[in-house]
Amino acid sequence: MHVDKLPPVPPPSWSYTPEQITSAVASALATTEAVLDRIGALPQAGRTFETVARALAIREGEHAVEVEPAIFLQYVSTSAAVRHASVEADKAAQEFELSSITRLDVYAALKDAQAHTEANQVQLNPEEQRLLDRLLLDRTRNGLALAPEKREELLKLKTEIMNLEVSGVRQTRLLTPPSLQTRPC
Repeated sequence: MHVDKLPPVPPPSWSYTPEQITSAVASALATTEAVLDRIGALPQAGRTFETVARALAIREGEHAVEVEPAIFLQYVSTSAAVRHASVEADKAAQEFELSSITRLDVYAALKDAQAHTEANQVQLNPEEQRLLDRLLLDRTRNGLALAPEKREELLKLKTEIMNLEVSGVRQTRLLTPPSLQTRPC
């Protein structure tokens, strides 16, 4: 008996135009922003593992599937316009990631979900517990547990580092097209 199975996600397309790159990334960022807004606006009683941590993890996965192919093109495209659009999309995605990982409303929702889980003795499997712990740890490491002035200083430094990284990538990717390597460097 032969059963054809379709893959859960279609393979990525590599034939983007600069406009498609900009559009795809902007659309993904807008959708993710809407999910973050919805999570941050949940009433405290509605903040559970399912409504906060699982929803956040699912959207992060979808976001990566939507954004990464467009950003990858900065490394492999022979078109300078596509590389430039991809670098700019990468910068927008990094800026968005920095702002989303430092959202106090989402951090509060995650802390409330953790408190709900503990107070109601909700049994999470080890993977779910690790997910919740990691989501909180990522935000703690990005300064959300710091005093406001220290958090602003950290955010300023992270922004400066990100801008330097993007500037370096822009210089290397836009000046020369990708080269084929036939032997190790």
